[in-house]
Amino acid sequence: FLSHVLRLDKAAALGLASREPYRRLIRFHGKNRRLDLADACGRHLTETARLSLDVRTATELIQAHANAFDPWSALKWFQVLEKQNRDPPDIVAYNVLIRAFAVQGEHKQAESLLEKAVAAGLSPSDSTFSALLIACMKARETKRAERWLERLASVGMAHVRHYETVLIGHSQTGDLCDAT
Repeated sequence: FLSHVLRLDKAAALGLASREPYRRLIRFHGKNRRLDLADACGRHLTETARLSLDVRTATELIQAHANAFDPWSALKWFQVLEKQNRDPPDIVAYNVLIRAFAVQGEHKQAESLLEKAVAAGLSPSDSTFSALLIACMKARETKRAERWLERLASVGMAHVRHYETVLIGHSQTGDLCDAT
């Protein structure tokens, strides 16, 4: 890690800093669940190289924390991106964060993020709703998931995998008879 940082320091000193090497290091450390090193790369990018945190690099940091089942730390990087107000979060960044909360069954946080994305003028994707349904099912909120599924169906966005997610959730809670 130190040799990479020294090279990045040298590039920054020469005014040749680029975000791509940081993204690669963040992705590498994220896959190895070395969040301390991934975060250090993010801080180095903004503090030493004096580059703003762009949406792609922030999404890598969010993904690193999501992969380590740490959605609250992922949210902190998302908020850093929002505060910069230079390169606002896109639907991909929202989806990664929504999925991070979904895996933990944090359906209220996932729904809040979906509402925030829509308020920002972004169009939720299939991945957005899949993650939201997973969040509801993990929290054993089958009725809430069914309401989301009905909303998806009403706008023609419901897919077989969405129905499967809800049915699996019903079977895990033992209320398969209630599945609509």
